[in-house]
Amino acid sequence: MRKFILLSILICTFSFISCKKESVSEPQDNSNQKIEVIKNDIPFPTDMYFRIPYTLKMWEFEKEGLTLEQVQILDYNSNTELFTIEKSQLPLIFKEPLQQFPYFAQDKIFYYYMSIQLPLALDKPKPAKIFHRFILKNSKNENVVVEGGSFVPRFNESPVVIGSPVKGKNWIFMNQSSMGSHFKILFFVNSKIMSSERFAFDNARLNDSFNAY
Repeated sequence: MRKFILLSILICTFSFISCKKESVSEPQDNSNQKIEVIKNDIPFPTDMYFRIPYTLKMWEFEKEGLTLEQVQILDYNSNTELFTIEKSQLPLIFKEPLQQFPYFAQDKIFYYYMSIQLPLALDKPKPAKIFHRFILKNSKNENVVVEGGSFVPRFNESPVVIGSPVKGKNWIFMNQSSMGSHFKILFFVNSKIMSSERFAFDNARLNDSFNAY
């Protein structure tokens, strides 16, 4: 029985050269910029939402005895809340030490990284600029609030549209258009940040009885 087939929209994990790259820098004095956007992808519509994908670079807050409780994503101009991520729903945060692989060695990193897809209702106005409010707890269980990571979404650009990579009936597509699965994956290699799996998806073909084959 043939099982799930992974088809990647972008070049997969080990094709590093052709992937979009960002610098992995040595630690600097970031006291005035604890949160910043280092990847700002082109937004795209789905059946349910208009999604704004991006990646945050953050200071190593755990070294200050802080735990992240909530991330609020806000409209910069109106200060209204667009979306809130609770502690139990936080995306994967990449931090040192990173997982190592037998095929390549990942760099040491000096910041935290987290990828987000902001879901907006299709019938709602789009924010001209976005920023973030982090709610953290210190060792005394007191709230610590840090704001930053402002950016302008790329609404004036359109994502590349490609044809289906498969033909025939009974295909299902999974694990795309979310903050989990492939989208969250980053690799830190040769002082660059790789995101080759970012918009990949999984698919499977079912028979007429809706069983995978």
